[in-house]
Amino acid sequence: MTRPSALRPLLLLLPLLAAGPALAQQDAAPAAGKAMGEDKGRFCIPLRSIDRTEILDDRTILVDVRGRKDGYAIHLTSRCPGLRFDGFSYETSINQLCRSDPLRTVGTPVPATCLIERIEPLDEAGLATLRAAKKSASAGR
Repeated sequence: MTRPSALRPLLLLLPLLAAGPALAQQDAAPAAGKAMGEDKGRFCIPLRSIDRTEILDDRTILVDVRGRKDGYAIHLTSRCPGLRFDGFSYETSINQLCRSDPLRTVGTPVPATCLIERIEPLDEAGLATLRAAKKSASAGR
């Protein structure tokens, strides 16, 4: 007859104890990035969820989500000449519009290529605030 070892419960916990510090570092990394301003917002928007887009200025595009009242603001890395007047096109092979994807202006002899810097999730109030700011800026001209 064998007697159960008193060490067995400790041996079962050993892998969890060893993994603890690594798991804590994984959880701390995103928080540290946000604290340092490195959070770039959502990484991608599924194309099937896009209902319509609205160009606010040469660096910002609002995206309305199909069947919902929230959406996204797409912020470009720099000014995109012709964007406000002519619109944009994009190509993707993964059915998503993602950070760092290129957008190209349309309707100009030489299309500008602009990169997405970040995609910011917005609730209904956030979308309304940006639209109101656009209206007041347009009225001031």
